[in-house]
Amino acid sequence: MEEEEAMKKFVVMAVLFSFSIAHALEPAISITPSRIEEKLAPLGEIYGNLTFFAGGGDEPVELTIEVDDSLRDVLSFDQYSFVLNPNETRILNYKISAKYVKRSYVGKVRISSGEQVTWVDFSINVSTGLGRFIIEAFSDKGLVRNFTVRIYKEGTLVERGESDKGYYFSDYLDYGEYMVILQNPDYEDGRKAVKLESSERYLRFNLTPIPQKSFFTIPKEVILQLCEGEEARALVTLRNEGREPLSVRLSYDEDVFNFSVREIEMETGSSYGLPFSVMPLPPGSYEEEVNFSFDGEVSKLKVSLEVLPSSECEGREVFSGVEHPRNLILHPQFPRYVPIYVNVSNYMGSMVISKQGETSFEAHPRAYKEVGPGEELVFLVKFFEPKDEIFYVQIQSNKGVAQLPIQISTSDILTEDVMMEEIDELEGFFSFLKSRAMNLAVQGKDVSNAFFSINTALIYLEQAREAMNSDRAKAKEYVDLAASQTDAILEDLYQEALHPFPYHVIILMLMLLLPLSIYVLRHFRVKKEI
Repeated sequence: MEEEEAMKKFVVMAVLFSFSIAHALEPAISITPSRIEEKLAPLGEIYGNLTFFAGGGDEPVELTIEVDDSLRDVLSFDQYSFVLNPNETRILNYKISAKYVKRSYVGKVRISSGEQVTWVDFSINVSTGLGRFIIEAFSDKGLVRNFTVRIYKEGTLVERGESDKGYYFSDYLDYGEYMVILQNPDYEDGRKAVKLESSERYLRFNLTPIPQKSFFTIPKEVILQLCEGEEARALVTLRNEGREPLSVRLSYDEDVFNFSVREIEMETGSSYGLPFSVMPLPPGSYEEEVNFSFDGEVSKLKVSLEVLPSSECEGREVFSGVEHPRNLILHPQFPRYVPIYVNVSNYMGSMVISKQGETSFEAHPRAYKEVGPGEELVFLVKFFEPKDEIFYVQIQSNKGVAQLPIQISTSDILTEDVMMEEIDELEGFFSFLKSRAMNLAVQGKDVSNAFFSINTALIYLEQAREAMNSDRAKAKEYVDLAASQTDAILEDLYQEALHPFPYHVIILMLMLLLPLSIYVLRHFRVKKEI
């Protein structure tokens, strides 16, 4: 009897054991990324990794790595077999070593267990004309281990990366000119404009610690020229680059300036766009100051004013009003678009826009060939490759040249305030054009193409706003796309001013044909009499 009971227990245990074996679950394996594309120069090296995760399951799983024959010359792993426990994450490092041969390597890496097979695609392009940056950062205290790197080409962000070791290897990039920006919250940004023309370029950044208090204005001096009885507007950007928030108080001559605020709270690393106006003044030269006080310190903004008498404001009598910026802060890598509005007075003729200054300049349109009294015109001006200078926008009419002075200052800081100002101005510009299109539509003119382009531009500007916080270079791309709609819109809305009907040509042709007509008539009459 006892032997029979023992046998029953043995059978039950065996069944339970076999049941547990049969139902043991292997973890589900996930691998990221599932596709890797790399490019590098001949004899170059790249290090990377794959992340493995064993999800669920109740037993360890052994994974085996197999590399396609097409990749074995260039791709290797630090392990080809390892065990993952349930819910464990593992990093597997790989190395790509390019041969001197210029070619592409495409293939798969097979990862398998007892029950699962997963593939990772590799595409490796070995090419000349590629190089990379090797970047290190130092301060007066030695190696700076933690920093962020941003690499721009022609104003477009091409790479962003982080280091916690004091050095950084960039991806392999096409030869060309780049702006490399290195950032650490305890130091001022490091910036280098460099040319990449070899397989490796070493960059050493010597970083300057950020002081506790650091306040300044962009620009440090404002220079304005205006006409007698005219009110001028300008914009100055305030920067708090220190480690402490600041309460900044303004003081100024109220007979000369008008500011909308007297006190500004500024967080660490913040910017504040401060518009102000200059009151109408008698002719003469003025040297003024605006004082910014904070924590017992004072920062001074110098403002130089030249007020011209009405007799010297040549060419301005053709305008009943003109709206243009008096002060611009431009980034060396990014263009800036500025609308200039002109209300025509009692004048009929052409208006041509040009410049006097070193900053590069494009105007859309370049000229209105025929305008009339009361016409509301607009030019969209693109500024790029800026210089610190007093720049003159010139509007040539039949009555002379009107010069519109603009103080241009350069800054490597693409601040949110300056970008938002540009987006706001462009939204106002396209809204102005939309209003004109609606008026023309009421008159029965077909401006459907203009409406489409205006709405497209406004959508791009909305996308620029959304991209502001994450990627300002991308936001600038959307601004460029919005501005690119301008020519097509102006062609629709200002067709008569841009391409007036050539009455003078018809009159000239009639004058030339009149003698011929008289001759023909006389000849016909003489022939008839004969």
